[in-house]
Amino acid sequence: MLNKKQSTTQLDWSVIIVNYRSRKYLKEAIASLLQVERETKLSWEIIVVDNHSPKEESKKIKNDWRHEPRAQVIVSKNNLGFGGANNLGAQKAKGKYLFFLNPDTLCNEELLEKLKTLLTRERCGVVAPKLMLPNNCPQLYSSGRFPTLGRTLSSKFLSKNDNHPTKTQALRPVDWVSGAAMAMEKTLFEQIGGFDERFFMYFEDVDLCRRVATSGRQNYVAENLSVVHLGGERTVMTKARREKYFAGQNQYFQKHRPQEYKWLRIIRRGYEWWCQKKDQ
Repeated sequence: MLNKKQSTTQLDWSVIIVNYRSRKYLKEAIASLLQVERETKLSWEIIVVDNHSPKEESKKIKNDWRHEPRAQVIVSKNNLGFGGANNLGAQKAKGKYLFFLNPDTLCNEELLEKLKTLLTRERCGVVAPKLMLPNNCPQLYSSGRFPTLGRTLSSKFLSKNDNHPTKTQALRPVDWVSGAAMAMEKTLFEQIGGFDERFFMYFEDVDLCRRVATSGRQNYVAENLSVVHLGGERTVMTKARREKYFAGQNQYFQKHRPQEYKWLRIIRRGYEWWCQKKDQ
């Protein structure tokens, strides 16, 4: 969970980007952000947390942004996982609002002022811009309802409305949003304890959104705002990635759906066996 020692809030926004072996994408992401937000009247900073990339890449990243006053690079001595690295960035953040952003994203419109306005709504929790693929199609599986055993088994982790833009709702209520691009108040982030670092990769964003909802806030997708997610298309599920996914799923169900966790493991056992045979 988030360290209790926090930086004094002085700015409007802190944009936190976790990098792991993604220098090429990171340069494009930051360049796009600086370009579209160059006219904003808000004060803001960029915090890059390099999550124990090879030393040479870490040095290059620090060198890339040594002349950019808005950007600072924090090099972690260990791979803290997605949530842990974001927590580290949040501890250094001076912004009233936090915008967590993947390195493989491109901002093609001004977001900070619009997101700030949305976050001032009463009982607003997390707000996410709509994630778009490079082909200008909405990214699937970027928001949805909280997982249950029934939804997981019936492949209804998302409703149809979660997969497609809507013309009637500029701000669409959802249970959870993807950590690839999500914004919230820093005080709320601290109040709920930040990301749960027991989730190394996968489901940490769902868990955070659930705790935000439990605190009495509503999470939203802003349909009139968008970010291009270059890695948003379904990637090949390697053995290592699948193991991390299952670990995150296990952690989520143990924490939030303990009565269903045993059945999840039993029902999933056949699929895991099939995956093991396929990997051989």
